[in-house]
Amino acid sequence: MGKMTYTIALDAGHGWDSPKGVPSMKEFDFNRCVVKYAKELAEYNGFNVILTQPIEAHSLSTSLSSRTQLAINNKVDLLVSIHADANNDHSIRGYWNFYWLTNKESKRLANLWIQYASDLLPTNNRGSIPGYYEHWANFHMIRIPSINTKHQFPSILCECGFMTNREDLNLLLSDDYRKKCAEI
Repeated sequence: MGKMTYTIALDAGHGWDSPKGVPSMKEFDFNRCVVKYAKELAEYNGFNVILTQPIEAHSLSTSLSSRTQLAINNKVDLLVSIHADANNDHSIRGYWNFYWLTNKESKRLANLWIQYASDLLPTNNRGSIPGYYEHWANFHMIRIPSINTKHQFPSILCECGFMTNREDLNLLLSDDYRKKCAEI
């Protein structure tokens, strides 16, 4: 019997043309760097990896529906969307993730990610948050993999720190921290 190979979809949230970020860092710079490191680690460990959008410098962002459709069409085993967060309250810091409430495998993946993040990341653990209809965490990247009829799979959206918090921003700008985020 042959060895089973798993396929992971990695999503660098937003894109070069997204205004998300702070003066000292565009969010996509962080997202694409973590995805690049995560792709290298996953492939080294024998996983197939699909990127939901290009991570090269100055590539235009791909629509959310195109990203999830790519993952669905390729029958991925799971999807991880990488982000940095922002908040008007600059004292808020930490990492957290989101999963679709009705997808038990997504919840399991989210909890595993939080467990490893708490071992690796030196900022606040904000936990795993379920998304659902009519909730502020009704995110496309966690909803569509769970509700589409063609191919369902676990997915999580990971916020690795707050760009709007000075301590977290210093971490997000650090190559060492980016590599730790990729290891999770």
